[in-house]
Amino acid sequence: MNTQLERIRAQLYDATPESRISAENELSSMEFETVLGAIVSSLDKSNDDARFAIEALLRCDATRAMRHVEPLLRHGDDYTRWWICEILSECPTAIATEVLIQTALSDPDVETRSSAVCALSVLESSVVVPTLRYIRDHDLAPDYEGKTVGEIAAHMLSTIASMDGHELPSGIDIEQLRSVAQRELALRLPDDFIDFMKRNDGFSGVIGQSYLQLFPCDSLIESNSGYQGGIPAEKLLIFATDGGGELFAIDARHERQRYIMVNSVGWEIDNSITLGQSYDEFLRTIRDGHQWSARGGPNLAGS
Repeated sequence: MNTQLERIRAQLYDATPESRISAENELSSMEFETVLGAIVSSLDKSNDDARFAIEALLRCDATRAMRHVEPLLRHGDDYTRWWICEILSECPTAIATEVLIQTALSDPDVETRSSAVCALSVLESSVVVPTLRYIRDHDLAPDYEGKTVGEIAAHMLSTIASMDGHELPSGIDIEQLRSVAQRELALRLPDDFIDFMKRNDGFSGVIGQSYLQLFPCDSLIESNSGYQGGIPAEKLLIFATDGGGELFAIDARHERQRYIMVNSVGWEIDNSITLGQSYDEFLRTIRDGHQWSARGGPNLAGS
């Protein structure tokens, strides 16, 4: 490491705010390749050298740094993953959105998930709000201060709303969706499905062991029209995908409604897999990954 970066490092971790601000400003004005060349050998270590290297790169140019930092956020030790999220909350970059969403939803360490939630809150709100809403309602694990990740997400949502100067939009006229589903598909949407979509419209990310992408409510009926070639035109609503060929639907063709998984190739509805009778059962199955992986679909437990 060159003498300039050694001096910056000392200032960065100095107790006085003035020294830290000066170091941050100096890093942001340096050439990225100069910083990378000086500290790249430290990135593979799990020590203070590595953490300074990560912070130096992110503060120099967060967007370019993500190429080098993202593997550490996915596979580094608990402290390193937490540290990266902490720095990203101060050096936001849109390119980090996807990996931060995955970290906030599925990282095994509660402190890292909490830090990722905070980092997401400074990104574009329309992208991260569905994820924060889902975490608010489902992640009840407490951090070292006793706050749940869900409570932190709720606070971040309030912060986003206050910064935007208005209440967070639901993104859909629910009664209109109910009416269109009844008219076009002869389908009465379950109340638990409606409640979830109110809070998580357009959600996309990893839940437990599996990936889930919900179709936005305002285009849900229209999206289904593109699938109607080989599936029943009534009493079945496709509302999500795993991104790998499996679709998820509400099936009301029988006496009891159920949530099913059907492959987009061939549309063999009779060979669909039932994932639950309620939306909560469906989400638990998705989270645990058991039935989802039964047909070879994405199960992220071993990835």
